[in-house]
Amino acid sequence: MVRRVRRTPALVVGQREARALAGTLGGVVREARRSRRMSLGELASKVGLGRTRTAEIERGEGTGAPLETWIALGIALDRPLAIGFSRPLTAAPSDPVDAGHLQIQEHV
Repeated sequence: MVRRVRRTPALVVGQREARALAGTLGGVVREARRSRRMSLGELASKVGLGRTRTAEIERGEGTGAPLETWIALGIALDRPLAIGFSRPLTAAPSDPVDAGHLQIQEHV
């Protein structure tokens, strides 16, 4: 009997965001390569990939590419990759919610 794995809402959103991010980053890779007048083969050899895989990444099909590949692409194109988590979407319950008007009053 095969156990079915349930896709959680976070996983569904994560996969959608990963596809969008891979598309955006792939476009940046393509534009950076073209602006440097570098061929697809030159870039591929600099990062140790095949031309086909490099072209797939440029087309936005790089969701399965390891971080090492993205970092190597950034280094080869002189556009280092920067990754980080943003702030939490919601404030902690103990934090008071202020529209900033108290800071203005205190400033005056």
